Amino acid sequence: MERLKNIFICAFYLLSFIVLIIVVTEAIKVYESYNTEQVLDNNKKSTVFINVKISDNNLNLVVSGSGVIISKNGLILTCNHVVAKRPGEKIEIAVITKTGVNNTGKTYNAQIVAADSDYDLAVLKIKGVFKNFARVSDTMPKIGDDIYLWSFPLGDIMVGGMGLMFERGYLLQEYYVINEEGKTSKIPNMISSLSILPGSSGGGIFFKETGELAALASGFIPSFYEDYKTKINLYNVKGLGISIRYIIRFLEENNIILE
Repeated sequence: MERLKNIFICAFYLLSFIVLIIVVTEAIKVYESYNTEQVLDNNKKSTVFINVKISDNNLNLVVSGSGVIISKNGLILTCNHVVAKRPGEKIEIAVITKTGVNNTGKTYNAQIVAADSDYDLAVLKIKGVFKNFARVSDTMPKIGDDIYLWSFPLGDIMVGGMGLMFERGYLLQEYYVINEEGKTSKIPNMISSLSILPGSSGGGIFFKETGELAALASGFIPSFYEDYKTKINLYNVKGLGISIRYIIRFLEENNIILE
């Protein structure tokens, strides 16, 4: 009788332990799902629409692109070709956040903090404190990684574009620049399955797993590539991205510290 009682007690504890494992496992799944949704929403709200007015004696032009807030004090990463100007031109840069209901937002005047045509990267600054900003990764994407993009393809809805859009994809290939002497660049850029359209340039490409910034969307070939031979014909490739290693190097060279 005593032996049967002990068996019953052991079975009870074993069953309780199994139930506990199931409960904890499901709780972790719920937490991870909630956390993923929170990160996705944060990255969405850190994505901004950039509207640039360009003028000189003979020209009045408006161009647009995307950007991503990367610090709570309003630093914004985008592509240089989105905000670049030629000698004699004047530009006015407006940054529009989309954190409100139905993608309503707020407009800020922006200043260029740093820009480099070789990297095709620029950092803008807007005034304010922002709770939604992207975390910059220090890990290079690998072929096959799941990634996603937040951007404004063809511009914001108010200018006839598609508005803030989400697209999921994966990294297809890394590419290296090879100079005429056969030397290969140390840092690769990336080609993805993302269909990056005009207006998407400057949008954040994020790791699906961590939600950290993995690259910046850019359908533009930086100027220094034009003097080099490459392994692939980049002008016929969609889904180009500026790798996080170039981004980190650019930030370091310009002494930009993220808060």
